[in-house]
Order: sequence, then structure tokens, then C-alpha cells
Amino acid sequence: MLRKSFALVVAAAGIMLAFSFLAADAIGLGGSPGFGFRQILGATTGLLLIVVGIAAWPKADDVRHDDIRPE
Repeated sequence: MLRKSFALVVAAAGIMLAFSFLAADAIGLGGSPGFGFRQILGATTGLLLIVVGIAAWPKADDVRHDDIRPE
């Protein structure tokens, strides 16, 4: 469960980071017109966090079935 929570938090942080940097000019956070190197760096970092979160998501084979009792 901890691995799933970690993956979810990392992916969500990446989504928020990528969105905020990609939409910085539209929401009034951009310092200068155009797409600057800070926006590229922030958006790339956000996308990287999304990929890490997806890669860290537990696969079906990793799920433990210790708590499941046969009927």
C-alpha cells in the first residue's frame, strides 16, 4: 500500500508541476512573453515525475494476497 501511495503522490506532483509550468503565461505567472527555459525545465521535471510515478505503480504480480481467505 505504501508503494501505491508513493507512486500516486509522485505522479500527482508531476501533473501539478507540469501543468503550472506549461500554463504559466496563461494564468499570469510568466515573467516574460513566450516559452522560456524555466518553463521548459519545469515542464520536463513534471513529466519526469509523472513517468517515475507510473513506473513505481505496483503491478498485479506485485500485489500480496496474504489477507485473502479462501471460501
